[in-house]
Amino acid sequence: MVRFRARDFGAAEQLVAEHGFSALVSVVRDGDRHTVLCDAGLTPHAVARNLDVLQVPVGDLRAIVISHGHADHHGGLEGLIRRGGRSRLPLLIHPDAWRERRIAFPSGGELRLPPPSRQDLEAEGLEVVEERAHSLLLDGTVLVSGQVQWVTEFETGFPIHEARSRDGW
Repeated sequence: MVRFRARDFGAAEQLVAEHGFSALVSVVRDGDRHTVLCDAGLTPHAVARNLDVLQVPVGDLRAIVISHGHADHHGGLEGLIRRGGRSRLPLLIHPDAWRERRIAFPSGGELRLPPPSRQDLEAEGLEVVEERAHSLLLDGTVLVSGQVQWVTEFETGFPIHEARSRDGW
């Protein structure tokens, strides 16, 4: 594992941190490096800038995995698509990621959290692959575990975070 080393936090070549998650996973097989983007963070600016700082061209990505439908995991996709153009890059995503989400505050206010748009992603050239179960990527070199069952009371989620279902919120 290689970790990026912080130098000058104000420098142009510094990574951007924001709420959310995004990670690059590179696998070297037979001397060839293959890179997967796991989640895309919250904003198009951050993921695009961080790829620049890490000197990873979007064209070097071999797949994208979106772990779940929270905006802070898929929001940066737009930045990738703008930079990379149409590529037929596989995008592995859980089927529930398309559900509309919101934060419902006790005061009655709410904050809508838009889901990714399958139609937009496909129109931009990504090959959307929905999967709940485990998946193997890059000729079997990367395992994506798939849906993990909640087994403890702790895993009930953020109490005011809701997802739309057939029966409402």
